[in-house]
Amino acid sequence: MKIAGTISCATWIIVACSTVSATAAKVAVVSEGKAQAVVVIADDPAMVATYAARELVHHIEKATGQQIQVVGETEIPEGVASRIFIGMTEAARKQGIVVEKMKPDEFVLRTVGRDLYVLGLEDKARDVVLGDPKDHDWKHKILHDGIWSLGMRRRGPSVVSPHGTLFGVYEILERYVRVRWLWPGELGTYVPRTDHLVIEEALDEYHTPKILWRRFTWFHLKGELSSSDGYDPRTERLAFSPEGLHAFWEATGVYLGRHRMGFSAAAPFLGEEFAYEPWRGTELRERHPEFYAMGPDGKRWGQPGAAYTWGDMCVSNPELHRYILDKVWRGGDTVRLGQRNTIEYCRCPKCMAWDGPQPQPGDIPGFAQAAYGPRAISYRYARFWKTVYEMAAKRKPGARATCLTYQTTLPAPLADIKLNENIYGEFCPWSGVACYFPMPEANDKWSRQQWLGWRKTGMSMIWRPNHLHGSYTMPYLSTRQVGEFIKFAYKNGMKGMFVDSLRVSWATQGPMIYVHMALAWNPELEVEEIREDFWSAFGPAASEIERYFDYWEAYSLAHPQGSLYSPIRANAAFPPAEFAKQAAVLKKALQTAASDPLPEYAERVEFLQAGLEHARLSARFMGALEMGKVPGDRDGFLKAQEALKELVAFRRAKEHLFISDYVDAAAFRERGNVKGIDSLFEDVENVVFGLKALPGYEDVPVVNLSKPWAQWKFRLDLEDNGLAEKWHGADVDEKDWLPAVVPAFLADAGVGVDRFVGHGWYRVAFRVPAELRGRSVYLYFEGVDEQAWVYVNGSKVGEHTVESEGKSVDELWNEPFAIKVEPEHLQFGKDNLLVVRVKCSQGQCGIWRPVKVYYEETPRNPEEFK
Repeated sequence: MKIAGTISCATWIIVACSTVSATAAKVAVVSEGKAQAVVVIADDPAMVATYAARELVHHIEKATGQQIQVVGETEIPEGVASRIFIGMTEAARKQGIVVEKMKPDEFVLRTVGRDLYVLGLEDKARDVVLGDPKDHDWKHKILHDGIWSLGMRRRGPSVVSPHGTLFGVYEILERYVRVRWLWPGELGTYVPRTDHLVIEEALDEYHTPKILWRRFTWFHLKGELSSSDGYDPRTERLAFSPEGLHAFWEATGVYLGRHRMGFSAAAPFLGEEFAYEPWRGTELRERHPEFYAMGPDGKRWGQPGAAYTWGDMCVSNPELHRYILDKVWRGGDTVRLGQRNTIEYCRCPKCMAWDGPQPQPGDIPGFAQAAYGPRAISYRYARFWKTVYEMAAKRKPGARATCLTYQTTLPAPLADIKLNENIYGEFCPWSGVACYFPMPEANDKWSRQQWLGWRKTGMSMIWRPNHLHGSYTMPYLSTRQVGEFIKFAYKNGMKGMFVDSLRVSWATQGPMIYVHMALAWNPELEVEEIREDFWSAFGPAASEIERYFDYWEAYSLAHPQGSLYSPIRANAAFPPAEFAKQAAVLKKALQTAASDPLPEYAERVEFLQAGLEHARLSARFMGALEMGKVPGDRDGFLKAQEALKELVAFRRAKEHLFISDYVDAAAFRERGNVKGIDSLFEDVENVVFGLKALPGYEDVPVVNLSKPWAQWKFRLDLEDNGLAEKWHGADVDEKDWLPAVVPAFLADAGVGVDRFVGHGWYRVAFRVPAELRGRSVYLYFEGVDEQAWVYVNGSKVGEHTVESEGKSVDELWNEPFAIKVEPEHLQFGKDNLLVVRVKCSQGQCGIWRPVKVYYEETPRNPEEFK
């Protein structure tokens, strides 16, 4: 990162500064365009030293054009001006450097006369790649460490490998060669040119990482890209070629290594503990129903007919505490106490009595019960964590506990409670006002207050944000606000960053990710200096590129929070005129960059141009997608087909640039497994790739009730008053009903709701032609999460519920269904009112797949719509 002036002491933690005079410490690497030094490694080096030496030589050659020789310790040539010793050598031992006493990722920088020593802990027992033990290429070790042991999976052991020697080389490269790694790949590596590279100062520095755990989870990129991680094999046709994917994967792993991501100590095992076995098993629920949350109906989760279908735990129960310690923990290093991903909570009298004072709606900016629940149970859980941890510590002093401040526990407790630093809490703003950067100032302030509130308890804090989920391929980004929050969190006790996830478009969100990477390694850097480092890689066009990204950052902040990050709204949120205006800005920047004889400045602007065009094509495809699914609308379908073809062709042509994570864009967004547009995409995909004939073009009258042809409205009903107040009727006052996108999960429906537990209501009008008088119609729902009751013109005409189907919500949410509407419930030649009452108990919810009205005597098989 940017270093102001020359320094002779470490910019991080310094144990001692050398008293050797600056004139005696002059390490000549390249002088007057000629190599002056050699790089020295042990005769039997560790892989980390070999790879570190290669990285040093590679970047020095990019800077100076000179290739520095790498030699073994017994092969040092005569007459060299300086020697750069990399890794543990006999010469380093003679200098009194004992790396065995160091921890992983710590390193020493020391000058002795005209020589430089760079080394850290080495452990050949761990100096092997994860995966194929026969592969001893350190580059692949960095790849695997970057995506596996550096923590790219949510659950699993933290593998601590010694990277100190390599990290020391990267410190030298950043400080003296001024290397900047902007994004994966060679084009993203900026190395200023020079013919004079000399370290003029005396060094005697000891560095240790300021943040122990630095990782980005990355669910879908694994060795075999299995569908269990959200990757669909069909996605390959929409994303990278197999060769392109491997190159992207490898380049990203190397990029993570260069930014020194990883575990510098064994990380606490975090996660939603109560979401896993044995807690989900029916056997435990049957033997100990008292362990589980009591719902508002007085029944425990898992009991027949219980209101809760994805329950919390009864954390005030002392028998639960003992069961955790005796049967689950069993004396290990860490007792895991993370709650489930739900805003349901136990309503038994004892748990309710454990709750402290409650925040009022006005205390949370943009407060929504759907995000944080109708009750904050932070104090209840803090008391639970404290109780169980103290019991565990009596059995095993030094034991750790892990927990989550998440949804109903994100608001800090308003009553004082003292926790222990061996309790590690993930501060996880997943939904609501504190999730997405950039956010309004009031939301940012509230989020910081909650961090400080939890920090006040004395527990150890880990930041586990989710804001990188919400970018798609669009130029939706934050540098200043998110950067300042990272610095704030570090100053207030942050021990780890587990960012969920590295799902980004490098060419539209690059500065934001660069800020994350830089501050994860050194959170004392200034955000503005990090930003300047990024712009500097564009040479004479630096100021224009800064204005370009500042425009998008201001655009992201100016729009209502949550209105830009949904892929299915991309075409509306980022209209063509915005792309055209900013394309003109980049065109001018390209002209400026091309004025420099160094071609890489212009090439980087072209990289941004490719990213903007990819965003435009992605948004256009999203806009065409629904139109392409309307049965009978050949023109609309062909437009969607052409949009997809052009998007895929563009991706393949540009895949070598790594402008975006295509796998994420296709698998997690356009495929719609998460965002609720799966079936819309299905027909377009089938025809474009010739899998089968396009269904739905038979000569059958049909009404597609998906946006934009139908104007849906939605209203939340957390208190379940809608039935009593007859919200299914035609005479309802709609002032409290909000426009809604269908199909979409509520997180993407534009109704200001992410996740909730309870009921919600949809309403929409549809017309039945007069010439069909006397005929029945059939409502086809391709997917409603989770349960649905259906009304037409005020009368209930059917339902798709646990009771009606005899199935669990785990089956219902993804199951198409059809409902026949008899003529007596219809108005022919006029508008008819369709109302759908939905109930959600876990995860996302809503009418997430299309709704259609068919006018045919025999209803189609709903299996067609899976």
